[in-house]
Amino acid sequence: MQLKELIDLLGIQEEDLYNMDETGIRIGILKRQAVYTQHGRDVLMPTSNNRELVSLVECISASGCSIALMIIVKGKSILDYWATDLPDDYFINTTSSGYSTDLTAFH
Repeated sequence: MQLKELIDLLGIQEEDLYNMDETGIRIGILKRQAVYTQHGRDVLMPTSNNRELVSLVECISASGCSIALMIIVKGKSILDYWATDLPDDYFINTTSSGYSTDLTAFH
């Protein structure tokens, strides 16, 4: 059975059919570079250990509606300054790995 046939058979509407994509990015520095944040915090010294993984999860329906972007950071708790200047509809979450889990899917 083809996907289209199954969608028709089950009566699934476009607004109920979503595609999810998780993209991982590394935040860090190259040799002989330093990073200064907008608020003057966290000056990073150049080492190979300064790179952190951040995952971005986005979902969009077949009808074109989207769910707020989820940012997943490796850690146990969310620090207030991580959300400074982020759009109100973005969602920040933490996991022990920095990747999405079954539990983060429920948020």
